[in-house]
Amino acid sequence: MIVKADLQIHTVCSDGKQDGSTVVRAALVRGIRILGITDHNTFKGYSLVMKAVSELGAGIIVVPGNEVRTELGDIIILCYQPLDDDEVPKNSGELIDYARSNNCFTYAPHPYDFKRLGIGDNVYRLDLHGIEVFNPRAGWIANMKARRAAKDLNKVMLSNSDAHTPGFIGSVFNLVDVEEFSLDSVMESLFKGYVKPVARYPSLKTYGEWIMSKIAGKRQSYSETCT
Repeated sequence: MIVKADLQIHTVCSDGKQDGSTVVRAALVRGIRILGITDHNTFKGYSLVMKAVSELGAGIIVVPGNEVRTELGDIIILCYQPLDDDEVPKNSGELIDYARSNNCFTYAPHPYDFKRLGIGDNVYRLDLHGIEVFNPRAGWIANMKARRAAKDLNKVMLSNSDAHTPGFIGSVFNLVDVEEFSLDSVMESLFKGYVKPVARYPSLKTYGEWIMSKIAGKRQSYSETCT
């Protein structure tokens, strides 16, 4: 069974502009059936989106994730269940060891986009499971270098929207081959590399809405927005 997945989405639990209901509704419109919720340094967004899935009766699998700020840059972990934020290491090597001991999938988001703290050539020395080879907010050179590194290292290739505003959700996605429609099957397919990244750019309108959202409002705090 081939299912569309967007595995890097941010909510109001960090610097995203969308709550759980908005995330789920946008995903349904675009045919996305697997969502990776990857707020910065927290798994809190997972509960927010799961609540919306339940309330809307949506046929969507939500993967608990966390975009962790390490000393080298950002690394994302995707897990079978959300982990305690306070227990997740911020050191890159310790984070990868921790993720493997907790059966989590690790990948480098936008590794060569240094404006957004990509880990760069450290992808060659860290024992990651995958590399994000296309991110619509990264430049084409950064994406090209990421794809080359993934090929050199034979890593799982991913293509994600990195959505912080609703228009980006599902505009970029992966095709994941799963045996059954379940979180366990999704995670197993990620580990086995049964993933095909679909690289395409969102509309100019979508980029415009994202830029305007940055101009219009400051980041809201978790205590005020993530419940």
